[in-house]
Amino acid sequence: MKVKHQGAASEKAGTPQHRRPVARSLGHKFLPLFLALLALLSATGCATTATPQGLYHRVWEATPQNIYDPEVLVSWQLWEHRYDGRLNSQEDAERAIAEMLKATGDRYTYLMNPKAIKDDNARRDGTFTGVGITLGVRANNHGQPARTSEGHLLPEADSGGYPVVTKLVKGSPAEKAGLAVGDAITSINGVSSGGHPLNQMVEQLRGDAGTTVTLGVRRGDRNWTLTLTRATVNVPAVTVRMLAGGIGYLRLEGFEQADAIAEFKAGLESLKGAKALVIDVRGNLGGLVYNAVEIAAFFVNEGKIVTIKHRIPRRGYMTETVRVTRESRLRLTGTDESTDTDVETSGRQPYLANGRPVVVLVNGYSASATELFTGAVKDNGAATIIGTRTYGKGIGQSNIDMPNGTRLHVTSLHYFTPNGTWIGDGGNTQPIPHGIIPDVVIEPNSDLEFGEQNDNQLERAIELLNERLGRTPPRPVFRSAASCTG
Repeated sequence: MKVKHQGAASEKAGTPQHRRPVARSLGHKFLPLFLALLALLSATGCATTATPQGLYHRVWEATPQNIYDPEVLVSWQLWEHRYDGRLNSQEDAERAIAEMLKATGDRYTYLMNPKAIKDDNARRDGTFTGVGITLGVRANNHGQPARTSEGHLLPEADSGGYPVVTKLVKGSPAEKAGLAVGDAITSINGVSSGGHPLNQMVEQLRGDAGTTVTLGVRRGDRNWTLTLTRATVNVPAVTVRMLAGGIGYLRLEGFEQADAIAEFKAGLESLKGAKALVIDVRGNLGGLVYNAVEIAAFFVNEGKIVTIKHRIPRRGYMTETVRVTRESRLRLTGTDESTDTDVETSGRQPYLANGRPVVVLVNGYSASATELFTGAVKDNGAATIIGTRTYGKGIGQSNIDMPNGTRLHVTSLHYFTPNGTWIGDGGNTQPIPHGIIPDVVIEPNSDLEFGEQNDNQLERAIELLNERLGRTPPRPVFRSAASCTG
């Protein structure tokens, strides 16, 4: 099975980040509640400059103020002065902070340097500068994304351990140079690429437009080197097809792009003539909670979408439940400091499913905001879920400005599906994350490509939808794949 990762370390899925506060992260325009949290988080942040020691201390101070469960910070006070007199540069401070935050036991809590922030913003915009090579994410024995001991995703590799090209962005430098799906990247700028984490591969493939990168390539028995000039690459969030028999297929690559809602809505509207719908979120590592809530409303006519429990900086917790009625969206919020509940009503996204049967395809790489969306449509009976157990990340993070152009990315919330299910902590403490078990569990064919003729999960979805429509199912006849790129 190939899940694509387009040179963007979308492992934050979940994941998925961005402006303060964010959840995979939270959308900056998500809810008035988040505006209140934004003020609180901005107060804890600091956009000034500081000495290496000052940056370290600021992160040490902000972490217990904002992390969802301060109880995980065992002997946190011992870290305050551990590196006194030993931090002479920004790099020293970042290494020390990484060690300190590793002690939280939360792989999703870390410091983002200016480069990581720039890359993060580019992913939200749906563009990046690179060569357009998509690398797959390796699966572990549980069908979940494989990671290093430090929590970094591992690339899908050939028998020699070299990352394999699983997709090429149309019109990209890599495609124009003749690279092909299945080619192994044996080196990048003369350094072997075997055995390295995915984020490291992505960082090396990316760079400023107009700069070059030299790749070692293997195809069968042939080995050669190839120098590519990096360029701006655009990655669409949505792919839409009309399958035989009037079944609409819409694939969403991620929930993090700023235009994901608009693209998804346009895709659904282009399928208004479809008699049934397949929504493919396999390999979708998550993104903005705001986007997931809004997109779920396209399929839920009436009902609860999600409940989110947020940490209030330096204080307790705030709980928010989002519901939709046929006319509006309701937000019910309360804190553990008060018995009062605030109710706010606003406009909602239109109900575009229009009573048609819907199947959502998921797998072990469907994570975070993707699971919020999946849980919402599943618990409301708005769709049948087909595939394999999802990743199991029912936590979200906030981004807090720190000195020297850095940000603290810290787990600050848990979310629960409409029936009250917590999806899990993304593998932090659970060897096998909770995740969402599909209504129809079907293991993928070997070397499955999304939408190809051997896509047995899509084929089962088509069969089920045709059964609901009372007819014999035709086979899919188009090619499509997951997207993320470098």
